[in-house]
Amino acid sequence: MIKDILYCLWLSCLVMAVSHAAETVYHGDNQQLIEQMLEHHNAGFVGLEHQEYGDTVQLHWEPLTKPHPLGRLHLPNGLELSYGDIVALGGDLFGDPSCVISDSKPEQRNSCFKRHFADLALPQDTNNPTVQAIALLSYFSALSKQLEYAREQGQSDWQFYGELGSEFNKQLNRLTGGGSLISSYLPFGQYLKLAQVNFDHFVPDSLIAYQVGHRVALGTAQHAHALFIEGKLSDASLALQLAYAQNAFANHYLTDSMSSGHMRTPRRAIHNELFLPAILKLLIANLMHDEDSQFGLMVWLKLASLWRCIFKAPRCCYPARNFKKNHATLS
Repeated sequence: MIKDILYCLWLSCLVMAVSHAAETVYHGDNQQLIEQMLEHHNAGFVGLEHQEYGDTVQLHWEPLTKPHPLGRLHLPNGLELSYGDIVALGGDLFGDPSCVISDSKPEQRNSCFKRHFADLALPQDTNNPTVQAIALLSYFSALSKQLEYAREQGQSDWQFYGELGSEFNKQLNRLTGGGSLISSYLPFGQYLKLAQVNFDHFVPDSLIAYQVGHRVALGTAQHAHALFIEGKLSDASLALQLAYAQNAFANHYLTDSMSSGHMRTPRRAIHNELFLPAILKLLIANLMHDEDSQFGLMVWLKLASLWRCIFKAPRCCYPARNFKKNHATLS
């Protein structure tokens, strides 16, 4: 890990010599250096475990009628997504990189979360979330089949993603509006733009982001109940679906909080204290994220129990004693 960090720092010095540290658009030789670093050190985060977790959630509709036979949620822009789809897409692939929830003043956090959610759920003038979401979920479906086959061949999830390498990040960058004829990484798509400021995905900021989103969802659910009392059943159903969708988006931050790679990586400190371009600070944070994901962490809970948390699909924490026989998934 130390060698990798030194490698990042060495290359970052070269980058800073030909560009301003705050710039996110790179040209010429500088562009090539950035692309080499993204190729050598993955900047991304896997979404399949979010989807797997989310699709285990049982939604309750009574006394309303279940709106979709497969339990999909109808969003204002016409998308119909499962709970797990939204958990997977929220925050990592859809959101507003100019608005960090945990950075906002307390009175502005609700509106900040709504801006993130709107990027997925509301009609947009500048992009088409419907087309992007369908393309991303199609890619996840194909990736899931590849992963299942790898498991059948005795390969671990970590080995599978290691062999996949940078291809995962290239695909997600292109599918979120980035890439070009000469580079899969440049310009940055929404995926990398969000990743550069993803403080809301790491403890303790991830818990703040989840609580804010959950609070917004509760407010929408209360509105759905009021519509039901008024006898407006169709409107109540749409409002309840919106509440569930908002909560699913918030659950992305909660599931991040349970991942070993997100528990102790000092994401915000790396961003604030290193004088580097944001993409390089992301890569350094991801080296720490990957190490804790691969080897796990011993976590002491307030209930006086010791757990070993590791990266897995889905993400798991096991009791430290006899964890192979007695395991529990935190969701």
